[in-house]
Amino acid sequence: MNLRVRVVTLVVTLVAALGGINGGEAGVAVRNMTLAEAVAHAAAVADVRLADLAVVDLRERVGLARGALLPTLSGEASVERRTVASFFGDGQTFGPFNSWDARLTLGQTLLDLAAWRRLDAARLDVDVATIDRHLTVERAAAIAATAWLRLARAQALAATAGDSLRLAEDLRAIADALVQAGAGEQLDAVRAATRVSAARGAVLLAENQAALAGVVLARAIDSDPAQALSPIGGLDTVPLRDDPAHGDAAAALARAGAQRGEFARWRAVLRARQRDRDALSAERLPSLRLEGDYGWNGPEADRLEAVWSAGVVLDVPLVDGFRLNAALASRDTVLAAERVRSRDAERRIAAEVRGAVLDLASARRVLAVANETAGLAGRELDLARERLGAGAAGNADVITAQQALQTAREQAVEARHGLAQALVLWAAAVGEAGSLGRVEPAAGAPASVPAPRSVEKP
Repeated sequence: MNLRVRVVTLVVTLVAALGGINGGEAGVAVRNMTLAEAVAHAAAVADVRLADLAVVDLRERVGLARGALLPTLSGEASVERRTVASFFGDGQTFGPFNSWDARLTLGQTLLDLAAWRRLDAARLDVDVATIDRHLTVERAAAIAATAWLRLARAQALAATAGDSLRLAEDLRAIADALVQAGAGEQLDAVRAATRVSAARGAVLLAENQAALAGVVLARAIDSDPAQALSPIGGLDTVPLRDDPAHGDAAAALARAGAQRGEFARWRAVLRARQRDRDALSAERLPSLRLEGDYGWNGPEADRLEAVWSAGVVLDVPLVDGFRLNAALASRDTVLAAERVRSRDAERRIAAEVRGAVLDLASARRVLAVANETAGLAGRELDLARERLGAGAAGNADVITAQQALQTAREQAVEARHGLAQALVLWAAAVGEAGSLGRVEPAAGAPASVPAPRSVEKP
C-alpha cells in the first residue's frame, strides 16, 4: 500500500511540474468556438491561401498562352556604317556609307492550331487548380473538425476526472469521520486517501491533455497557439440527425460521386493533358501569320524616306530532329499514368465510403452499450453507498464501484467521440466536410453521461 501511495504521489508531482510550464498562460482569455466556426476558420488556413495563389498563377498563364494569338507591335531603330562587296566577285566594293533605319513592325497570327490548343490546356489547368482549392478546403475542414472533437473529448474526460475526484474526496471525508468516531478502520481511511491522490493525478493529466488538444486545434485553424480555446456545447453539438445515406453504402457512394471534387478533377486533368498532347501534335501543321512594317530609311538622318512592307508568312515544319515524336510519347505516358491514378482513386473513394458507413453503424451501437454500462455503473455505486451508510460493508466496495463508474463514464465519452469522429469521416468521404456543424442536433440525440451525485455522508 505504501509503495502505491508513493508511486501515485510521484505521478502527481511530475504532472504538476509539467502543468507549471503552462502556468504563465493562465491569464489568457478563453475563446469559445462552435464546430461550425472551427470549420469556417479552416477555409483561411495557409494551405488554402497557397491554393488561391496557385489559381491566380495559372490564370496569369492563360494570359501568357493567349498572347500568342494577339497582335504584336514593336519598334526598332538602328544606325550602321556599311561596306558592300560587288555581287560579281570582281573585287569592287561600295562604300563605306551610313544606313539610318527606324520602323514599327506589326504582326498578327491568322492560323495556329497549336497555340489555340495550348490556350485550351491553360484554361483547363485553371479548372484543375480551382478544384484543387476546393479539395484543400475540404481537407482543412476535416482536420479542423477532428481537432475540435479532440478538444471536446479532452475537456469531457477532464470533467469526468474532476467528478471522480469530488467523489473520492467525499468518500475520504466519510472514512475520516468514521475513524474519529471510533466506528471505522484506519485501513479504510488510507484506502480513501490513496484514491483521492490517484484521482488528483488523473485530473492533472486530463487537464494537460485538454491544453494540448487546444494547441492542436489552434494550429488546425491557423490561430495563435497561446490563445485558449473551448468548444461550445462539446460533443453533444455534433449533428446526429439520421440520414438515409448513413447506413446505405450505395446511396453514400452516389452522393460521393456527385459531391467529391476528385471526380471532376480527374476529368479536368485528363482533358488538360490530352489538350497538351494535341497542342504538340498540332506543331506539325502549318501556321499562318500576317506581318507588316512601316518606317524610314536613308543614308543620313535628314535624308530619310518612308518605307513599308506587308505580307503573309506561311510556316511549314519539315524536320525537327524527332523532338515532337519524343514529346508525344512522353505525353502519352503522362495520360496513361493519370488514367491509372483515376481508377485507383475511384476504388479508394469507394473503400473510404464503405468504411465510413461501417464505422458509423458500429459507433452508434458502441455508444448505446457505453451509455447502458454507465447507467449500470451508477446504480452499482448507489447500492454500494447504501451498504456503506447502513454499516453493512466498508468503503472498499464503494471505491471499487467508483472506479467502475469512472471507467464507464470515460468509455461513454470515448464512444460519444467515436460516433462524432465517424460522422466527420463519413462527411469527408461523401464530400460534405465543409458543411460540418451547420445542422442542429436532432431531438432525442444521445446526451453525454450525467455527472454522478456526490457520496452522501451517513
